[in-house]
Amino acid sequence: MSRYILDTDHVTLSQHGNAQILKRTQAVGSTNIFVTTVTLEEQLRGRLATINKCATKPELLAIAHRNL
Repeated sequence: MSRYILDTDHVTLSQHGNAQILKRTQAVGSTNIFVTTVTLEEQLRGRLATINKCATKPELLAIAHRNL
């Protein structure tokens, strides 16, 4: 059984609905796809930075929290 590790760029593309990434991940099956703790940290840092930027914009803050 093959296992696949997605880096941060691929995770971000997947979150934005990139057709190639989504097609490939469906083909290999989600139980064979993993991310590293480094990717997790980078994703969290990015989401928290977005929340921080939206602190003075209540209309965007709710979206930022939902995306977290």
